[in-house]
Amino acid sequence: MNGEQQRQHKTVTDALRRNIAELSLALADEVNETTNVLANFETRLNETQAEAAHHISNLTRAISDLDESHTFRMDELGRGVCALETFRGRGFWSRLNWLLTGR
Repeated sequence: MNGEQQRQHKTVTDALRRNIAELSLALADEVNETTNVLANFETRLNETQAEAAHHISNLTRAISDLDESHTFRMDELGRGVCALETFRGRGFWSRLNWLLTGR
């Protein structure tokens, strides 16, 4: 290799080194940005899971409250039906007296 070829070779290798350095910096920036995006996504996912668990807990509590309320109402209805059954063997005035006096 003569001097001119060596200078051209050095110019090309220097350009390649600069390009590789720029690409490695750009790649490092992309990796950092991707890592940050993934961390933010994981944080939002954890928050969403916590909110979902809270809502499920509230819904479960509401369903159990409704079930208890339904059971209570059915018991009340059963007692009412039993009370109305006492009317069957009585006449009109006896029923009216029972309603008014509670005896």
